[in-house]
Amino acid sequence: MFVLFMKKLATDTSAEEISRIKSILVQKKIKYEITTIRGRTGSDRDAHTNLRSNPVAYNMVRDPMFIYSVYVKHKDFALARQLVFR
Repeated sequence: MFVLFMKKLATDTSAEEISRIKSILVQKKIKYEITTIRGRTGSDRDAHTNLRSNPVAYNMVRDPMFIYSVYVKHKDFALARQLVFR
């Protein structure tokens, strides 16, 4: 199903949390979609400026993270929210 016709249930950077939500939805037979976006800690220009001004701190920046979003049908949203966020 196309996520435009669905409602966002949760957004998280933790794959473990998304897995927990997914298992609850599967158990209750609620259809869902998951989208993944690769997050960034800043633009390339910011990274270059940080490298010149503080090379030690630049090396401590973590790799880009993934942002997961879980979508469910509008009619299932209330039940899914109640099950997931007890």
